[in-house]
Amino acid sequence: MALSFNYKGKKSSTPTEAQFHNIQRFQDTGAIAEAYTLTYFALDLESDPLSSLPESTPSDLRAILTRYRQVLDTPKGLPPPRSHDHAIVLHDGTSPVKVRPYR
Repeated sequence: MALSFNYKGKKSSTPTEAQFHNIQRFQDTGAIAEAYTLTYFALDLESDPLSSLPESTPSDLRAILTRYRQVLDTPKGLPPPRSHDHAIVLHDGTSPVKVRPYR
C-alpha cells in the first residue's frame, strides 16, 4: 500500500495515492489489519473571524457580532461553575425506566 504526502502544495514523488479498491483488496486478503487517513491542516488561531466576513454583511449585524464576540468564540475549556448544578437523583437499587417509545 502506498501513501501520498503533500506539504505546502508540493507532492512527494516516491509514494503514490492508494485507491479504495486496492485498500479493500488488502483488507479482504488479510494483507492489512487497519487503514487510517491522515489529514494535515494548519490552524490560524491569531486571525480575527470577523475579518473574514463578506463585505456584503450589513453593518448592524457586524456591530452585533463585534459586541458579543466573546459569546461566539470557540470554548477554551469547561464552562464556569454555576450557582446550581442539576442532577437526576435515583433511589438506591432502582434502574432506569424502560418504556417503548410511542408514536
